[in-house]
Amino acid sequence: MESFSWDSLILPERIKTQLKRIQSVIEDPESSRRYGVEPPTGLLMAGPPGTGKTTVAKALAAESRCSFYAISGADVMSKWVGEAEANIRKLFERARENRPSIVFIDEIDALAARRGAVEVNDSRINQLLAEIDGVAQRGVFVVGATNRPDQIDPALLRGGRLSRTFELELPDRDGRLALLELYTAAMPIAGVDLDELARATAGLAPADIEALCQEAALAAMDRAKRGPASVIHADFEEALDRLAGNLQPVEPRSTADSDFSHTAARGE
Repeated sequence: MESFSWDSLILPERIKTQLKRIQSVIEDPESSRRYGVEPPTGLLMAGPPGTGKTTVAKALAAESRCSFYAISGADVMSKWVGEAEANIRKLFERARENRPSIVFIDEIDALAARRGAVEVNDSRINQLLAEIDGVAQRGVFVVGATNRPDQIDPALLRGGRLSRTFELELPDRDGRLALLELYTAAMPIAGVDLDELARATAGLAPADIEALCQEAALAAMDRAKRGPASVIHADFEEALDRLAGNLQPVEPRSTADSDFSHTAARGE
């Protein structure tokens, strides 16, 4: 079974520190009340696909010793009037029954888009807001994830609901190098220039970089059928060429090697 912890994530210290503070409040809600404030009920993680939002949520649950309930906005949806609202209600009922717990809603923008366009959509959001408003005293913390934060209804982000937003950005060169080192740590590599690969993978998400390493390893495994074989630099180059057609790289905000916000996500 895969384990999740802060040590298993590649995160900037500033973000990890903030998440650990939230962990402390989840574990001891009274700690914030002693300072005259109500404990937060949730947070939002925003970032491109593949940046590890799900992994961060799982690590927060594991470190906080919480039950973990994950669902996507699309899973909750239904063509039947009232069924989506019932699905939301059942999800939170399960979380309350097994508290302390974390409810993770991926693609939350599909469930909580800005209200006003469709009446049924309004009822879904109203149900979600009501559930979030009711969890503060019941040991349930809500984590939403989206790659379209601008599409989310503003009411979800205020009033003590998902009042904190964490931006998980695409990795810079140093971040890509750290990911390559992580994913190749157990590989029998020979002559692999990770620095060069870090430069060649600009704009790729952590999940893409993991896929690259897996593809390179598969090529070496195929050669190993004929005798001992290490994973070599050419395997990575060929893997990058093969994967290029399936990847949709997005350029980072800046080409500078600034602080990066991402996780060593397993396919998230």
